[in-house]
Amino acid sequence: MSSCDTDIWIYIPRLVFDPFDLALDVTPANVVAALDRRDFLQALVLAFRLTEAELIQKVVEATPHTDIVLLAQTMPSNYVQPMLVFLAKELDHSRHVGTC
Repeated sequence: MSSCDTDIWIYIPRLVFDPFDLALDVTPANVVAALDRRDFLQALVLAFRLTEAELIQKVVEATPHTDIVLLAQTMPSNYVQPMLVFLAKELDHSRHVGTC
Protein backbone atom coordinates (compact mmCIF):
# COMPACT_ATOMS: atom_id res chain seq x y z
CA MET A 1 0.00 0.00 0.00
CA SER A 2 1.40 3.38 -0.87
CA SER A 3 0.72 6.63 0.79
CA CYS A 4 0.83 10.09 -0.65
CA ASP A 5 1.84 13.16 1.28
CA THR A 6 -0.50 15.96 0.27
CA ASP A 7 1.26 18.66 2.30
CA ILE A 8 3.11 21.14 0.14
CA TRP A 9 5.83 23.19 1.77
CA ILE A 10 6.98 26.33 0.03
CA TYR A 11 9.78 28.43 1.39
CA ILE A 12 9.44 32.13 0.60
CA PRO A 13 12.26 34.04 2.33
CA ARG A 14 10.43 37.38 2.43
CA LEU A 15 7.37 35.96 4.15
CA VAL A 16 9.02 34.25 7.10
CA PHE A 17 7.06 34.74 10.29
CA ASP A 18 9.24 36.51 12.83
CA PRO A 19 7.55 36.95 16.21
CA PHE A 20 10.42 39.08 17.57
CA ASP A 21 8.55 42.36 17.26
CA LEU A 22 5.08 40.95 17.78
CA ALA A 23 3.07 42.19 20.72
CA LEU A 24 -0.56 42.63 21.64
CA ASP A 25 0.00 46.28 22.50
CA VAL A 26 0.93 47.22 18.93
CA THR A 27 -2.39 48.65 17.82
CA PRO A 28 -3.58 51.86 16.16
CA ALA A 29 -5.47 52.70 19.37
CA ASN A 30 -2.21 52.56 21.35
CA VAL A 31 -0.55 54.86 18.83
CA VAL A 32 -3.29 57.40 19.46
CA ALA A 33 -3.05 56.84 23.22
CA ALA A 34 0.70 57.48 23.11
CA LEU A 35 0.05 60.69 21.18
CA ASP A 36 -2.51 61.74 23.78
CA ARG A 37 0.16 61.19 26.48
CA ARG A 38 2.58 63.22 24.33
CA ASP A 39 4.87 60.18 24.19
CA PHE A 40 5.90 60.85 20.61
CA LEU A 41 8.73 58.31 20.51
CA GLN A 42 6.45 55.47 21.64
CA ALA A 43 3.78 56.56 19.16
CA LEU A 44 6.31 56.66 16.32
CA VAL A 45 7.78 53.25 17.14
CA LEU A 46 4.31 51.69 17.36
CA ALA A 47 3.30 53.29 14.04
CA PHE A 48 6.42 51.94 12.34
CA ARG A 49 5.84 48.48 13.80
CA LEU A 50 2.35 48.58 12.29
CA THR A 51 3.80 49.89 8.98
CA GLU A 52 0.80 52.16 8.60
CA ALA A 53 1.78 55.20 6.55
CA GLU A 54 -1.22 57.22 7.74
CA LEU A 55 -0.36 56.57 11.38
CA ILE A 56 3.30 57.42 10.83
CA GLN A 57 2.27 60.66 9.16
CA LYS A 58 -0.13 61.46 12.00
CA VAL A 59 2.64 60.99 14.57
CA VAL A 60 5.19 63.00 12.58
CA GLU A 61 2.74 65.87 12.11
CA ALA A 62 1.73 65.79 15.80
CA THR A 63 5.33 65.95 17.04
CA PRO A 64 6.24 69.50 18.08
CA HIS A 65 9.29 70.89 16.29
CA THR A 66 10.87 71.48 19.70
CA ASP A 67 10.87 67.71 20.35
CA ILE A 68 12.44 66.61 17.06
CA VAL A 69 16.05 66.67 18.28
CA LEU A 70 15.23 64.61 21.38
CA LEU A 71 13.17 62.20 19.28
CA ALA A 72 16.03 61.75 16.81
CA GLN A 73 18.55 61.19 19.62
CA THR A 74 16.46 58.56 21.38
CA MET A 75 14.98 56.74 18.38
CA PRO A 76 16.04 53.08 18.22
CA SER A 77 18.57 52.66 15.43
CA ASN A 78 16.49 50.12 13.51
CA TYR A 79 13.84 52.81 12.90
CA VAL A 80 16.22 55.49 11.58
CA GLN A 81 16.35 54.26 7.99
CA PRO A 82 12.57 53.73 7.69
CA MET A 83 12.08 57.21 9.14
CA LEU A 84 14.45 58.76 6.61
CA VAL A 85 12.73 56.92 3.76
CA PHE A 86 9.35 58.08 5.01
CA LEU A 87 10.52 61.70 5.29
CA ALA A 88 12.08 61.62 1.82
CA LYS A 89 8.81 60.41 0.30
CA GLU A 90 6.85 63.02 2.23
CA LEU A 91 9.03 65.82 0.90
CA ASP A 92 7.72 65.07 -2.58
CA HIS A 93 4.06 65.68 -1.79
CA SER A 94 3.65 67.08 1.70
CA ARG A 95 1.35 70.02 2.15
CA HIS A 96 3.74 71.26 4.85
CA VAL A 97 6.65 71.91 2.50
CA GLY A 98 6.49 75.01 0.36
CA THR A 99 8.73 76.48 -2.27
CA CYS A 100 10.09 79.98 -2.13
